Amino acid sequence: MSLSFGKKLVYALGQFGCVLCAYGVGKLFLRFFAPGNADLFPAYLPQGSFFGMFTIAGLIVALSSLAYIFSSLVSGWVSDKTCTLQGRRIPFLLSFAIPLSLVSAFIFYPPGVPGSTINAVYVSILTLFFFVSLSFYAVPYLALLAEVGQSPRDRLQLSVMLAFSTAFATLLGNRIYTLMDILVASTGMSALTAFRFVIFFFSAVSCACLLAPVLAISRDGLSDGEAITESFTTALSAVLGDKNFRSYVWAELFFRCAFATLMTGFSAHITVLLGLPKRASDLFLLLLFFSNLALYVPLFYFVRRYGKRKILFIAFILLVLALSAGSFAGKYPAGALVQGLILSILFSLSYAAFTAIPLALVADLSAANERKTGLSRAGVYFGLHACAVKGGEILAGLLFPLIIVASGSSLLDTPRRFSLRLTLVLGGISAILGFLALFGYREKEVMSVLERPAQ
Repeated sequence: MSLSFGKKLVYALGQFGCVLCAYGVGKLFLRFFAPGNADLFPAYLPQGSFFGMFTIAGLIVALSSLAYIFSSLVSGWVSDKTCTLQGRRIPFLLSFAIPLSLVSAFIFYPPGVPGSTINAVYVSILTLFFFVSLSFYAVPYLALLAEVGQSPRDRLQLSVMLAFSTAFATLLGNRIYTLMDILVASTGMSALTAFRFVIFFFSAVSCACLLAPVLAISRDGLSDGEAITESFTTALSAVLGDKNFRSYVWAELFFRCAFATLMTGFSAHITVLLGLPKRASDLFLLLLFFSNLALYVPLFYFVRRYGKRKILFIAFILLVLALSAGSFAGKYPAGALVQGLILSILFSLSYAAFTAIPLALVADLSAANERKTGLSRAGVYFGLHACAVKGGEILAGLLFPLIIVASGSSLLDTPRRFSLRLTLVLGGISAILGFLALFGYREKEVMSVLERPAQ
C-alpha cells in the first residue's frame, strides 16, 4: 500500500527532526566549547591541546564521528534482524526519538565549574550517546524509505521531500544567533541563557518531528520482506557484494570528500582568493541554500526523464569544473563578486543532485536486492551509505589542514592563496575519482530487477 501525499509529508518530518537536533551538536559544538569564545560562553572544557594540535573539544568530535560510523552499521544490521508487531523500524524510532532530542540540549549544560575535568567527562559521554542514538534513529528511519516507497517514483518523491526537510531544518538551525539576539534585546537575558533557550526550543520541535513518522506509518502499510538471521559480517559482505551499490558508495564518499574540502575553507576562499569581506561568504552560502531549494522540484522531473545515473554524472562534471575554476579564483578579468556568484551556482547545481537523489538510489538498490533474495537488508544499505557520507567528511577534515600545513601555511593564521588553491585541486581530484567510480553503477540493470513481478 502506497502512502498518501499527506502521510509522505508527515514521514519527511522525521528528517527535519534529525537534522535540527543534530545541528546544535554537529555545527555549534565547537563554537560553544572551543577556546576563544569567552565573549559569549564560559570555557567549560579544559583548555590547551594535545601534541600541539588537538583540543579536548576536537577530540570529542573526532571520537563521536568514529562512533557514529560504527553504530550506523550496527543499527542497520540490528533493525534488519528485528521482527515485531510494529514492523522492523518503528520500534527504533519510538525508542530513540525522545532521548535523542533531550540529549541534544543537555550536552550544553555541563555540571562542573568552567575548565573542570568533570565537564570533559560529562560532555564526552553525552556526545557519544547522542551520535550513537542518532544512528539508531536515522538509519532505521531512512531504511523505511525502501519499505514505504512502493516504486522508484515513490522513493524519488520521498527522497526529494527529505531534501526539503534537510534544507529547512538547516535554515532554522542557522538562525540560532538571530534568535539569540532577539531574546537578548527583548528580555535582557545573557547570551548563554538565550543560546540554551533556543537549543531547548530546537529540542522540543525535534522531538515532535521525530515521533511524527510513527503516526504516518502503519504496520499494514509496510513492505518489509523477511527479517535476516545472518551475522553482522555476513550481512555486510552480502551488501558489499552488490557491485552496483559498491560502486555507488565509493562515488558518494569521493563526492562528500570533494564538497567538504570546499566547505571547510569556504570563508577563506571568499576572503583570501576573491578578496571579498567575510559577509560576502554568508551571501554566497545563502545563494547555495536557495539555489538548492529551487532545483529540487526540477531535479525530480529530470531524474524521471533521464535517470539518476545521468544526472549524477552531470553533477560530478559540474563539481569538477567548479573546483577547477575555483582554484584560479581571483585571476579572472570578471569582478570578484561575479566570480563568486558563478562559482556558487555551479557548486549548488552539483550539491542539489547529491542531496535529492542518493536516498532514492540507495532505496532502489535495497529493494532490488530484496526482490532477488527475499531478504530486506535496507538497514545495512543505509548504514553503509551513512558511513560513506560521514567518511568523506572526515577524510576532508583530515586532508584540508594537512594540505594547508604541508604547503607552508599555519592553521593559526590566515591560509596563503597557494595553500587554498591546492585544497581545491585536491577536491577536484576526489570529484574525478567519484565520477569514475559511478561508472560501476548500472541503473538499467537495477531497474530491470525492480520491474519484474514480485515472486
